[in-house]
Amino acid sequence: MKESDIIPDVNYNVDNEAIEAIVSGKNILVTGAGGSIGSHLVKKIASFSPSAIILVDIAETPLHTISLYLKEHNITHSAYLADIRNTNRLTYIFETAQPAIVIHVAAYKHVWLTEENPAEAISVNAIGTKNVVDLSIEKNCEKCMLISTDKAVSPVSVLGATKQLAEQYVLERHKHAKNTSLSIVRFGNVFNSNGSVIEKFTNQLLHQKPVTLTHKEVERYFLTISNACNLILQCLCFSEDEVLYTFNMGAPLKIESILQKLITQLGVTPVSIIETGLQSGEKLKEALHERNAEVKTTSHDKIIALNEFKLTHNIHQIYEQLEDLITHIHSPQKIKEALMNALTEYQPLS
Repeated sequence: MKESDIIPDVNYNVDNEAIEAIVSGKNILVTGAGGSIGSHLVKKIASFSPSAIILVDIAETPLHTISLYLKEHNITHSAYLADIRNTNRLTYIFETAQPAIVIHVAAYKHVWLTEENPAEAISVNAIGTKNVVDLSIEKNCEKCMLISTDKAVSPVSVLGATKQLAEQYVLERHKHAKNTSLSIVRFGNVFNSNGSVIEKFTNQLLHQKPVTLTHKEVERYFLTISNACNLILQCLCFSEDEVLYTFNMGAPLKIESILQKLITQLGVTPVSIIETGLQSGEKLKEALHERNAEVKTTSHDKIIALNEFKLTHNIHQIYEQLEDLITHIHSPQKIKEALMNALTEYQPLS
């Protein structure tokens, strides 16, 4: 399948010299290194002469795959099977590998699955991020970057709420981090990533199964994995004046339009197209920033800086409450209610 048949075939130019100046000769740690974005990011980083790449992932086979790739290309690296919720394991990795730059990609990302498993979403997306950020600061890493999602904007899902908690934690720690530059890069959907709707449609069409579409009016922002990773690395080059970045991703695409293009491209006639209705936690349309956000241009025309959070609550206290909550309560509904009470920005759709 050609990406250019679905989304505009545009390669976002970046300042490769500036990226190499940041990455060359440094130890670069990537969490979620075996995933769609993580593994592609690792391959991009490898082209900028790092001293070593430190791979961290909980999934054995994807970690093995990206490690093999680096071995085949004679890239110095280390591969750590690790859960970012395990602070002892993370501490060992940071002390052993001594990263200068940390790019935190690891997260649970599927809306419906995190709706049904909110405790896990909180523990990975929020508390796991806290662990990575805290260690980056404690070990005096030069930079720590959180990769976030547009679902964190005015969240209606557990996924969005937990990613907003992660963003808010980074913003709070940034205020007092003297030796470590913290940043957030937020963007929409990545084309054809593992478990994406495009992958689902393709499988349904090729196997002559009914195609399931939640709603004909659903729209999402898309960009290619290559462009996403290029822009992530470009953001590493910016000064410490800004913390939160997002991308100019063009106009959102209707999911139904993507489906019709896939049908044409694959040359198949669907058995049927079933509209199932929006799932719990799913919006018709996403946004890349809050309505009241202060939007600033950067030196790159596809990257904008944002100032949008006016923290009115104690983020450290919220984290303590939620960590205690998921230790003692296992009911998804009770956990979601507590999450809504703790994070006022989280407003589930009724």
